[in-house]
Amino acid sequence: MVVICLVTYQIRRADASDVAWLLAQLKSFADFIETKYSLYGDEAYSKDGLQLLIDSHYLTIATLQEKPIGFMAGYFNPHLFNPAIKVLCELFWYVVPEHRRSRAGSMLMNEFISFGKKNAQWISFSLNRFT
Repeated sequence: MVVICLVTYQIRRADASDVAWLLAQLKSFADFIETKYSLYGDEAYSKDGLQLLIDSHYLTIATLQEKPIGFMAGYFNPHLFNPAIKVLCELFWYVVPEHRRSRAGSMLMNEFISFGKKNAQWISFSLNRFT
């Protein structure tokens, strides 16, 4: 007997039903990056921020067999020196620890880049130092 196990990763747009999961993950993400000023502050404020990303910017979820395992967010901003340049700025990119080294992170990044090419003139990413 041959058993075939298909691993199904998907990237989808986040919606309001994802906010509770995302809030929990943001807490983990804030701990993970170990910055002097925590990314995660007031829960109501964070919830509003997530909803703003869902409604007006960019927030995707990586899933494995429909279970969320990672996310990537970005926001649109006009370029400081030329407002005709719409920039998609990466805000955060996170995969839960047990699913790192899977395809989820690269799939999130590829979708972000694809979306940016269609909806912005520039795409930017950031590097965080642990300070």
